[in-house]
Amino acid sequence: MQIIKSDSLVSNPHGKETNEPQLTYALDSLGKMVFIGNVSRGLSCNCRCPKCNELLVAKLGHEGGRQSHFAHQKGSKCYGSYMSALHKLAEQIIEEEKLIMAPAYKDIDKQKLEFEKVEIEQRVERKDLQPDIVGVTSDGLRWCIEIRNTHEVDEAKRKKIIESSITCLEIDVRGQELENLKSFLLESARNRKWINNPIYDSQIAKAKCIRVAQVEKLLFDKKEFVVPEYRTEYRKYDSKKVYFDNLSVLLRSADGLFVRVKATSIEGIPYLFDIGSKISLDSIIPSLQKEPDCNELVIDTDSVYSDTNIASCFLDVRWLYNNLSEKGQNTTLREKSQKHEEPVVQFQNTMLSNCLPSDMFWMIDEFYSQLQSTNTYETEEGLLVEIVKYERTIFGVLLLYKDPCEVRVYCPYHLVIINVSDGDLNPKEIAVYPNRKEAITSYYKRLIAMQNNCTP
Repeated sequence: MQIIKSDSLVSNPHGKETNEPQLTYALDSLGKMVFIGNVSRGLSCNCRCPKCNELLVAKLGHEGGRQSHFAHQKGSKCYGSYMSALHKLAEQIIEEEKLIMAPAYKDIDKQKLEFEKVEIEQRVERKDLQPDIVGVTSDGLRWCIEIRNTHEVDEAKRKKIIESSITCLEIDVRGQELENLKSFLLESARNRKWINNPIYDSQIAKAKCIRVAQVEKLLFDKKEFVVPEYRTEYRKYDSKKVYFDNLSVLLRSADGLFVRVKATSIEGIPYLFDIGSKISLDSIIPSLQKEPDCNELVIDTDSVYSDTNIASCFLDVRWLYNNLSEKGQNTTLREKSQKHEEPVVQFQNTMLSNCLPSDMFWMIDEFYSQLQSTNTYETEEGLLVEIVKYERTIFGVLLLYKDPCEVRVYCPYHLVIINVSDGDLNPKEIAVYPNRKEAITSYYKRLIAMQNNCTP
């Protein structure tokens, strides 16, 4: 609804003349704000100005004529009656409806606050603080509400509110229309802000503690984890599922926002899981001593917002340390596998195949297939090299690669034969060459010889 402007000029206390919107609400004989459409004409309305308390005249309009409104009697010098009407009507609406739309705060979205009772202009814990409105919810929590129509909550008052741990919301009603004020207060979250909110802070902390406990429980119950991909200077390790047979809690913060879990995989590899809210992870982890020879991962539980998707946080896990090289992990796994009663190659058909590194228990056909799909080869030194030529033979795989180390540019091309023994890759260097032409010529000569069943 459009704000109705007065036809007459009103003097303000500074001697200037200005236009104010016309009053469509005023105080009745009981001190309640009443709408112009619900009163009698003229002085018989018995209504007063919410600013100066003078008697008002109810000027009821008619079709095609002036709009209905309250007016001061001739000679009045009242200024600011419209802003006072906004303030008092806002208090009355919240008191009667026992409801307010609260804006978002950190992790909590906007929501309607319903009150059991509402107190107007009552002092709170501090005698020097008297908020406009105090709403009390069914759980006994008190929510202070300040209505801003001229001055906002100043810094001195803000400091007192924060020091006293008072929850306070400020609502700016400036520019609102009296006729639309109810829908603005109850349905919209615009033009309002939290001065302080220890109630929401407590609720958020509790929710974060619950999420930390849920992730911890899920890890202990499932005893499995999908570790994310890991990149080194020379190689990228894909994500994989790891199974555990031993888990224990090493550390739990007093506030419940951080827990450190130590776990040992079924292959005997130690892991640390730092589970917690982001602020706790950032403050606690740097102060903890690093455990040697232990893979460490971090789970930020703030990424989980409901019980239904609690497992989704595992998708956001990140590495803090990967102290065990894949070569070291392979050694541990091979030592463990040697104690197994069945042949090593039969691990390919067990659950362990999901958690074993990709270069464990090789068969020559598998190795050759990987070369075809990735076109990459990792040397014994852990370097990813450029493959020039390769071919499958009865002796294994004949492979020619270029050395990436510039210190060896005098012989950058290496010719190797790779076979498999007991599930392990066994590369054997045949020769090195100073240039590409000589290397490729020699490669084809040896390939023809090997295809004719000649020993390389």
